[in-house]
Amino acid sequence: MNPLEVVRNIATAVAALIALAAFVLSWRALSTTANVARAQLYLELRKRFAEINDQLPRKIEKDYHTPQWHPTLKEDPIDFPKIEKYWYHAFDEWFTIKMLHPRGFHKLWTLFFERAVFEGLKNVPIRYVLYRMVEDNRTSFSGRRKEFVQDLTAVYKKYVKKGIFDGFKEYDAQKAVGSTPTMR
Repeated sequence: MNPLEVVRNIATAVAALIALAAFVLSWRALSTTANVARAQLYLELRKRFAEINDQLPRKIEKDYHTPQWHPTLKEDPIDFPKIEKYWYHAFDEWFTIKMLHPRGFHKLWTLFFERAVFEGLKNVPIRYVLYRMVEDNRTSFSGRRKEFVQDLTAVYKKYVKKGIFDGFKEYDAQKAVGSTPTMR
């Protein structure tokens, strides 16, 4: 092998090492950027949730934690829209994480938002407003209502082993005939 070939081979090897180092550095930078984007998204969603949560009803008779309260737009024209906002925001969280970039944001869903959604679903008034939104055809959730409700149902069943709307049709039927509705 002549000296020119040796120099060419060394130069090729050095160029390959430089290219490999550039690739590794680019990959790390891209990974860091993606992590920062996920953290920023989380913070933005939580900020908006805090704003909505501050508006949720917390009166003695009409508190979003009170299982006996079943808000309707007719009977609760001020509080019902406040809880609706909760569901529009929950949809935004779900859509952003599960639809826009499911692979990149999957961890956000599994580590936090899935359980956070369940914590909201534990509250009968919040669940009932969602039920009314669906039953009364108040929203299509941007054409994703079926998928959104299916995912919410799966989350709820994971922890409670029943559907998110179980008992609400019976409650409405009892109320419609003038009897005192009960929930199980």
